[in-house]
Amino acid sequence: SNYVENMAISSTYIKPTDSFEKLEIAVFVGCMTGSGGAGGNNLPTQVVNKGATVAIGFKNTIGCTKANDWTQKFYDNLLAGLSVYEAVIYASDGLDGGLELSNVVICGNSSYALE
Repeated sequence: SNYVENMAISSTYIKPTDSFEKLEIAVFVGCMTGSGGAGGNNLPTQVVNKGATVAIGFKNTIGCTKANDWTQKFYDNLLAGLSVYEAVIYASDGLDGGLELSNVVICGNSSYALE
């Protein structure tokens, strides 16, 4: 299953010795990058567990074009001073194709905002 494949990817690419303490935000815009939700064995959870401030992924499949739209809206809102959580809400507003708010996984400090 894709969930099992994602678990293998997480442990394959993120090693026990890796540190992400200098990483403030990681955005994994890809299918099932947040499979299992916050705290699951997925990329966002793993990088936060290794020191990143906040990370975002998606529980299920996402459409490429809409993912590009989501990413643009997310960064526009983040750069405008909104928190990660607020930027995710606005980026997901009105989108389908896997980009709905219910499909987004935020691990770590969702109130983080750029300085």
